[in-house]
Amino acid sequence: MSETFGFIGLGNMGEPIAANLLRAGYALRVYNRTASKAAALAAMGVTVVQGPEVQSTNGTFYGTTSAGGGVRLCGEGGEISCGTVFSFGTGLGAFVATQPAMGAAGTSITILGNNLTGTTSVTFNGTLAAFQVKSKSWITATVPAGATTGTVQVVTPGGTLSSNVPFTVD
Repeated sequence: MSETFGFIGLGNMGEPIAANLLRAGYALRVYNRTASKAAALAAMGVTVVQGPEVQSTNGTFYGTTSAGGGVRLCGEGGEISCGTVFSFGTGLGAFVATQPAMGAAGTSITILGNNLTGTTSVTFNGTLAAFQVKSKSWITATVPAGATTGTVQVVTPGGTLSSNVPFTVD
């Protein structure tokens, strides 16, 4: 697994770009206002979100437009406006995302983020957890006994990253 990207829009341009990013090894969180258009990507392992929480774990938002950009041959039948890929930062810091966002003590979960190599601790609302760094953007952790619902924190050489949503302990 590699860096996690958020992706908005799975139209004529967005879906193939998202599929190519997935095939290149990137983890994706996607949003499309017509949820059924995300089904094929979901079957390939993409996380489909129900709202605009498609921020990358580096703090940047990504998406596509259906218009704009240069006029090119983007599909069958001639020249059409291809749209463009965009990103924007809002000044939000990096964070980690848990998959799933709930579980009982003893459950193994995935934590996605950036620059996770060298992580020294993972806590669930302050309770230390056993964990294993799988790559620079992927950790597995076990929900510890005694953990309560709250923030998951990952301490890395670059600082402490907190989960973007509270982790719910069943």
